[in-house]
Amino acid sequence: MKGMQMHSPNVEVDSIRGATSSDIPEIHQIHAYYIEKTVTNFAYVPLSAEDLRMSFYNIVSAGFPYFVAIHEGRVSGYAYAHPFRQLAGYVHTAELSIFLHPEATGSGTGSRLLQAVIDALAEGGKIKQLLAIMTINPKENEAERLRHFYAKAGFVEVGHLRAVGRKFDQWLDTRYMQLAI
Repeated sequence: MKGMQMHSPNVEVDSIRGATSSDIPEIHQIHAYYIEKTVTNFAYVPLSAEDLRMSFYNIVSAGFPYFVAIHEGRVSGYAYAHPFRQLAGYVHTAELSIFLHPEATGSGTGSRLLQAVIDALAEGGKIKQLLAIMTINPKENEAERLRHFYAKAGFVEVGHLRAVGRKFDQWLDTRYMQLAI
């Protein structure tokens, strides 16, 4: 990924901190990678950097946590919680998003970001349920790796929708996992 060089394939996180608007260019590069190269998200076109900046401001101004992982001064991943749906009855439920630089996967970065979001939500007291909603390709082992990642943190699978989305000429499933905060 252009401009996204990590200095070693075994990326270790130096710190987890609250994201700032100055992190948006690196967050945007990671975001674009997942939209353009993977089935992790059903979007076909990445948000512009400005749209991503507006999304960041909307999430943070609504009181939701937004964190970045830093490795050697660079963003190696990001995670945030956001409203599950815009209906009033869901006000105590949030959805989780975690994205890592491709070289940071398997390094523990995702687990540290996940725990930071969970801790922030628990401290805030408003959110009672956190959902991890993931797009999965049933033909790849990635689905089980993601399920195990969330299960280790206490999430339980509560739904599996089969062949509900399409990207890169393949039908994809969506898995719902839930954690009581």
